[in-house]
Amino acid sequence: MDSTLIQQEVIDELAKLAGVYEEVASVTKEAMEGDLDFHEALKKRCVYLKGLSSSIFTELYPKLKLNVGVENLLKGLKEKSTKTAVFSGGFTDILEMFQKQYGIDEIRANVLEVQDGQLSGNVIGDIVDKNKKFEYLKMIRDLEGISHSQVVAVGDGANDALMLNEAGIGIGFHAKEGLKRLIANWVDFAPLDVLLFLFS
Repeated sequence: MDSTLIQQEVIDELAKLAGVYEEVASVTKEAMEGDLDFHEALKKRCVYLKGLSSSIFTELYPKLKLNVGVENLLKGLKEKSTKTAVFSGGFTDILEMFQKQYGIDEIRANVLEVQDGQLSGNVIGDIVDKNKKFEYLKMIRDLEGISHSQVVAVGDGANDALMLNEAGIGIGFHAKEGLKRLIANWVDFAPLDVLLFLFS
């Protein structure tokens, strides 16, 4: 989702609103390059969000910008009756709004705990990391009864590598260097809807 379907990293945008952007962005960069354990990085960043109103997601969502070609890609996939799923190391609150707007079939993301209408700074339930993305891809593939070769996966960070390598076609989109070292295919300059040719 973050930096793949949308241009921003949601946690960084939340941090801007909380006035702790520099602190959070430096941890995000380390995590995306694979230099910091994802669980540790997520928990470390979420602590900075403690005290934000839970309505912050509704305020932030309209400000998020899609990457070029995303709307076209999702529309084209729907026209071809292709199932879509988004697994995100971001947050369910944002992803649920995106799912509703664009008709995504399956979503998985992290859940931020809310207490008395405010973010507690804690993540509850399973953390969506590289292993969970890998598991979710296999689970949905098996539930849909489709073969390995019928799965196309796209991601941008090192925590997407297992998922991309499990797909029939895995593609890094504007991939971080940490991901490029782990995969065979990436797209650096084309819009995301260039991927529609894979479904023709």
